[in-house]
Amino acid sequence: MKILIWNTEWATPNSKRERMINEIVSSCNADIDCITEGYLESWKDYEYIISSNEDYGYKIHQGRRKVILISKTPWNNISDASATNIPEGRYVAGITNDIAVVGVCIPWKQAHVSTGRKNRKNWEDHLSYLEGLGDILPNLEQKTLVMGDFNQRIPRGYSRKDAYDLMLKTFNDFSFATKDNIQPIGKQSIDHLCTKNMGKIHFVESIDNIHNNVKLSDHFGLIIEIDK
Repeated sequence: MKILIWNTEWATPNSKRERMINEIVSSCNADIDCITEGYLESWKDYEYIISSNEDYGYKIHQGRRKVILISKTPWNNISDASATNIPEGRYVAGITNDIAVVGVCIPWKQAHVSTGRKNRKNWEDHLSYLEGLGDILPNLEQKTLVMGDFNQRIPRGYSRKDAYDLMLKTFNDFSFATKDNIQPIGKQSIDHLCTKNMGKIHFVESIDNIHNNVKLSDHFGLIIEIDK
C-alpha cells in the first residue's frame, strides 16, 4: 500500500499553489493521504475523508483543518480525541482497510506562546500532546499507522532534549519509517510515518516542495510504500 504525507501550509482553495499540490497528490494515487494544515474544500472530490476538529485554539477559518485523512476505503471508529488531554483540533483517527490510522499535527514549540491564546511556555503544548498520545497509542493492538506533522526531526535536530526523549518514549512500540535524510531531497523531515504490526517498508521518498519555481509549501511531502 502507498501512503502520502504532506503539510500544505494552508494552500487556499483554487489558488495556483493548491491546484499544483492537488495534481501531485492525485498523481501519486496513494491508498491513504494525510494532509496537515489544509482546507477540506481542496479534497472535496475524494469520497472517504475524516478530519480533526476545526477549533485548534487560533482564529477559525472556514474549512481549515490541522489534519485531514483520505482513504480509498470507508472509515469507521472515527475519533477526534475531544474527550482526552490532547490539545484540541490536531488529531483524527479511524479504521480503514482493517488498519488503525492516526493523523496528528503535534504543536510546534511556540504554539500559543506569543500568538493564539498566549498562555503557554515554549514546548508546553508539544509535550502535552505527546503525553496525551501516550495514553492512547498503547490501546491500539492491531495494525497501526501514525502519520502527520511531528515538528521534530529524527535523529534530534533543533528540538529540546526532553521533548525528543518524550517522543521516543511515546512511540516506543512503533517503528519510524521516516528517520534520517529523505531522498532524493537529502533532508530530514519533521513529518513522519510510524508503524506497528505492519509489513516491510519498500521505499520512502520525498515530494519536492518547489515545482516550476513555485514554492508549494514550507514542508516537502513524503510518499511511502509499505506491505500491509
